[in-house]
This record gives sequence, structure tokens and C-alpha cells, in this order.
Amino acid sequence: AGRVLVDGQPVVGARISFGPSVLARFTEADGGFFFSCAPDTESARFDVEGYDVIAPQDLGATSGSISNLIVQVAKQGGVRGRVRTASGEGVPGVEVKLYAPWGRYVSQRPVFTSETGAYEFAAVPSGAYEIRAIDPNRRAHCRPVAVVVAGRQSSVAEDLVFSRGARVVGHVVDASGVAAAGFSVQLWKDGRRYYADLIASA
Repeated sequence: AGRVLVDGQPVVGARISFGPSVLARFTEADGGFFFSCAPDTESARFDVEGYDVIAPQDLGATSGSISNLIVQVAKQGGVRGRVRTASGEGVPGVEVKLYAPWGRYVSQRPVFTSETGAYEFAAVPSGAYEIRAIDPNRRAHCRPVAVVVAGRQSSVAEDLVFSRGARVVGHVVDASGVAAAGFSVQLWKDGRRYYADLIASA
């Protein structure tokens, strides 16, 4: 049992989890929480939705009941930015995704740009990320941008810029030079697939 505090004040109604999976509660009016059954504390960690946990990171090898525990947290920051064309016009209705290192997608509700091309991710844990925008029509490409989130401040990302790419036209043939239909064709660059599969036609 314990309380969740931010800058010495109780955090009310926040989802706090303890352990690797399903143990979760919501903090009360005084920031309090209570777990009647906890996992092995040697490997368990606290997670408070929307906040970075400052202390304790874990409970070590503590055994038995624990009371009056204070979990200190800091409110997470966010990321905001804009998707535009090369001429500066905002691009509305584009889905923007946030990726952690090694290409792991950070689970969030779908984020789409506004009429002015603006977007925002809220409550992002501190760390380094990559932001990508996806053209639903696959008619333009956009270079991903990197951003670092630190603490509770909202980070402003570099503009994501859509630009028209060159048109690639070709043929798929077999070893004898005869046109082959039904093969999947992909376009890759720097180890990444840029366009959805195309199906070769005869």
C-alpha cells in the first residue's frame, strides 16, 4: 500500500500497475493505492500511466507486506509537430506514428493531422523517438524525423515534409525473357519498404 505523489501532491485517478502484467489499480483522492496480492518484488516495477516513475524504480528483494510506500512521479511530456508539403502547405488527415528505438511502434490512439497539418502525442515517456507520416494514397514519401522527449515539457519536432517521388516503371520477366504476371513487387530504400506491394501484370 502507498501513495503516488507528483511534486509532493497526490496523483488522483491515475492507473498504477505493479509487476509484469495484470496487477493494476486507480489511485484514490489522496493518491493512495493498495495491492492485496503482489508478484515477486525482486523483478516487479511500478508503472503509472501518463507519468515517469522517479522512485522507487523497483522494490529489490523485499518480502512481506509493505505499507506507507511513496511512489514519486513526474508528469510525462508530449510531442507536437506539423506535416507539410515541400511548398509549406499543411497536409490534413495524415496518420502520424511514433516509434521507439529499433523500430518498435509506441502504442497510442491513432493520431491524424488537423486541417493545418498539425499533430500532437500526449503523455510520452522520456526517451528518443522517430516520427513517421504515412500518405494514405502512397503517392508521396516523407523522411522520418527524430525527437527527444525529456520530462514534462512538450517537445516540438522538425516538420515532416511530403514530397513527390520519381515514378518507377518496369517489367517482371522469367529466365527466358517472357513477361510474368502475379508476382509481388516491392520498393525498398535503406532497408525499409517505402510502398505497398504491387502485383505485376502481363
